[in-house]
Amino acid sequence: MPHTFRKAERLHSRTTITQLFEQGSGWGKYPFRVVWMLLTELKGAPVEVMMSVSKKKFKRANKRNLLRRRMKEAWRLNNSPLKLFLEENHLRVACAIIYLPSEELTYSDIEKGMKKNMERLMDEIKAALSPTGV
Repeated sequence: MPHTFRKAERLHSRTTITQLFEQGSGWGKYPFRVVWMLLTELKGAPVEVMMSVSKKKFKRANKRNLLRRRMKEAWRLNNSPLKLFLEENHLRVACAIIYLPSEELTYSDIEKGMKKNMERLMDEIKAALSPTGV
């Protein structure tokens, strides 16, 4: 599977984002907070994701952009197992990933955190799909 992050994979719909933060479930696992929700409509990319960095913690736009770029790159290179799992089960997910630390992390730290959170996301989706809900 090619390592891409197409426009269709970016979460940009205001209604979906509002629903995500109102009805979605999530967790905080350093260095990110992840909020996710299963989507009912089966048309589109298997996963739609948005990345966010706090303006309160990083006043300068260039720092926020740098961190967002690092997050997107870590996502792009490591999302293949999640995409395959969602495609096999004919599911769609909306996901928001929020950067938590108030200091700038290196790309390797961001990538480790992204991998951990993607594994947790897959586990959470599997748990939501199981008949017992556990």
